[in-house]
Amino acid sequence: MGVMIISFLTVIMAGVCVRFYFLGKQSRYMSPKLGVNHGHLMVCPNKPNCVSSQMDADRHRVLEIEGGQAAFDQIRKHLFMQPAVQVMREDQRYIHAVYTTKLFGFADDLELYLDDDDRIQVRSASRVGYSDMNANRKRVEALREIAAVKK
Repeated sequence: MGVMIISFLTVIMAGVCVRFYFLGKQSRYMSPKLGVNHGHLMVCPNKPNCVSSQMDADRHRVLEIEGGQAAFDQIRKHLFMQPAVQVMREDQRYIHAVYTTKLFGFADDLELYLDDDDRIQVRSASRVGYSDMNANRKRVEALREIAAVKK
C-alpha cells in the first residue's frame, strides 16, 4: 500500500513539473501589451502577480523610485549585468526588461519610465499564473536599493 501511494504521488509531482515547464515555456513566447501611454504604464490585471507605482489598489501599489536620471542610469547598468534579464527596449526615459525565473523559466516583465517630474514609475508583472509569491514586489524593492547606491 505504501509503495502504491509513493508511486501515485511521484506521478502527480511529475505531472505538476511538466505542467510548470510548459507554462514557463509558453510565457517566454507571449507578447504582452506594454509601454507608456500618455504618461502611464499599463494597468495591472486583477491578479496579485503585478505591482505598479501608478496603481491605487494596495495589493498592486508600490512607490515610484526617486533619484531621477542618475537612478535610472544606475538601474539600467544593473539590468545589463544580470544573466537572467534581457533588456528588450530602452531609451532615455523607458526600459522594458524581461526576467526569466531559474526553475521553470517563467517570464516576468519589468517596465521603468522616467516621468516629467524626474520620478521613475515602475511596473513589474508575471505573464502567467495567478500569484507570484511577491516576486515582483521584491524585485522593485531591490531595484529601489540599487538606485539609491551612488557610484
